[in-house]
Amino acid sequence: MRNIFSLLLLSISFQVTCQVVGGKASFSFLNDPANAHLAALGKYNVSVIDRDPYLTNANPALLNKKMDKAISVSYMPFMGNIVFSSIAGAYNFNKIGPVSLSVTNLNYGKFVERQEDGSEIGEFSAQEYAVVLGKSYTVGVVTLGADVKFLGSQIGSYRAQGWATDLGAIFKHPEQDFTFGFAIKNLGKVYKKYTETSKDSLPFDVQLGASYRFKHAPLRISLTGNNLNKWDIVYNDPYQTTKVDEKGQPIQKKTKNFERLVRHATLALEIMPVKFLDLRFSYNYLMSRELSLTDGISSAGISFGGAIRWQFLEAAYTHSIVSNAGGMNTFTLNMRLGEISDLYKREN
Repeated sequence: MRNIFSLLLLSISFQVTCQVVGGKASFSFLNDPANAHLAALGKYNVSVIDRDPYLTNANPALLNKKMDKAISVSYMPFMGNIVFSSIAGAYNFNKIGPVSLSVTNLNYGKFVERQEDGSEIGEFSAQEYAVVLGKSYTVGVVTLGADVKFLGSQIGSYRAQGWATDLGAIFKHPEQDFTFGFAIKNLGKVYKKYTETSKDSLPFDVQLGASYRFKHAPLRISLTGNNLNKWDIVYNDPYQTTKVDEKGQPIQKKTKNFERLVRHATLALEIMPVKFLDLRFSYNYLMSRELSLTDGISSAGISFGGAIRWQFLEAAYTHSIVSNAGGMNTFTLNMRLGEISDLYKREN
C-alpha cells in the first residue's frame, strides 16, 4: 500500500499555491504558470502581446509572427523536491502561419513506499505534465487562436490521462497600443483516471482582460478577469474558527457582492524605462484572500520581477508571495534563434 500520509503532504505542499477554485478539478497545475513573465502578471493575463512563446498557454491567440524561432525555458524550484518547469517554442511557417509547441512538467520528486505496518519496500515518484500544440490566425485587427493539450499524471503505478483545448481571441487597436483578450480554458475530458472514484473534471475557466501601453510613458497596465464562468468563488474554510452569537449559535459569514467581484480581478503593471529592461508588478486579489491566515489583507498574491535583454537573449525573474513565510521564485530564459542566425551571417 502506498504511503498515504506522504501523498497528502505532497498534495498540500503544492496546492497551497493554487486557488481553491482550481483545486476542485484534476490537473489543477494548468492554472499555474511555469514562466517568469506570466507569473509577474499575476498568473492570469490574456491580452499582453510579447515575443515569449509560453504566453500562448495563457491565450492561444497571443501567438504571433514575432515569436518566430523563439524558445522559452523556465524553472521554478519549490519546497521539498518539487520542481515546476517548462519549455516552449514557436515557428512561423510560410503557408500556414505561426505554430507553437510547449511542454510543462510538475515533478513532485520521490517518496518512500511502505506497507500498512510501516515497513519500507522501496520508492515511487510522482509527476504531472502537459504537451500543448497551438495555432493562431489573424484577420485585420483580430487574431483567433486554439490549442490542443495532451495531459498526463503519474503517482507511482497509478496513471491518469486527459486532453483539453483552449480557445482565444485578441483585438488590437489599429492606432492605440491597446489590446483586448478573451480565452476559454481547458475544455476537455479525463479519459483515464487513477481509480474509478477519482475526479474526472478539468479546471475549466473563462477569462477576459485588457492591456494599455501609454503613448508618452514607459508604462503598460493590464486588468484581467478570471473564473468568469462562476460568479461566487469565495471559499469558506470549514476549519476556520467560527464566531458565535450570545446564544452560542454560529454566525453565518456573509460576503458582499463587491468582494465577490474583485476576487475575479488581477491587476498588473509593467514599467519599461529603457529598451533592455522591464520591471513587472501585479496583485492577484483572490490569491491574497485565499492564502491569508486572517480576515485582513495580506501580502500574498503580490508578484514582482523583471527582465533584462541583450541582443537575442532575455533573462527574466519573478518572486510571487504566497504567505508571510515566503514565496516562489521563477526563472526564465528566452532565446530568439532567428536573430542568432542573422547575427552569425552578418559576422561572416
